[in-house]
Amino acid sequence: MTQREFEFGEHSIWYAGKQLEEVKESRKKLQLIEPSIVMPGHDRAFKPGSLI
Repeated sequence: MTQREFEFGEHSIWYAGKQLEEVKESRKKLQLIEPSIVMPGHDRAFKPGSLI
């Protein structure tokens, strides 16, 4: 997941069908936790709500 995916739900073209739905559900769960910092696998660490 990248910051853009986490913040805006702009998911990569690599996700489709069931996998895309699972990614969206995971993102929702992470957002509910309201993390102070996110360290994604394919982007730099960021604070949710910060400018990209």
